[in-house]
Amino acid sequence: MPPFHAFVYFDFLSNLLPVVFAMAIRYAQRNFSLEIAQKEAQTQKLQADLTQLKYQLQPHFFFNALNNIYSLIAFDPKKAQESVHSLSKLMRHFMQNSDQKQISLAEEVDFLQQYISLMQLRLTDKTTVRIDFPKQLPHSP
Repeated sequence: MPPFHAFVYFDFLSNLLPVVFAMAIRYAQRNFSLEIAQKEAQTQKLQADLTQLKYQLQPHFFFNALNNIYSLIAFDPKKAQESVHSLSKLMRHFMQNSDQKQISLAEEVDFLQQYISLMQLRLTDKTTVRIDFPKQLPHSP
């Protein structure tokens, strides 16, 4: 028969082993949860930064476009009217789609065409812009 202390050590180790495994599993779960929380916080921060940047760019873009249209009024009032209409469509797009994560390809192409037409105000006549989009675009986001 083995000595008594051998039984004590065996009992101690057999009871300690499940406790150690349980602690290791709990530690791993906690670390995993912390990593997920950190990733979510980082994603939210990036989303907030992007939203802030978007709100900063809109007024900048708007005032640049207004200045371009203002200078165009004296030289070509008809083109200035068209530009005001394009700017209003762009601003409507900004306001309607600012909280959406996805928009349809057709809406995005329309936005790009309006944006390009406004940017052409700043370009010289020597600069040409060629837009090549398919006539039929899908409407689903």
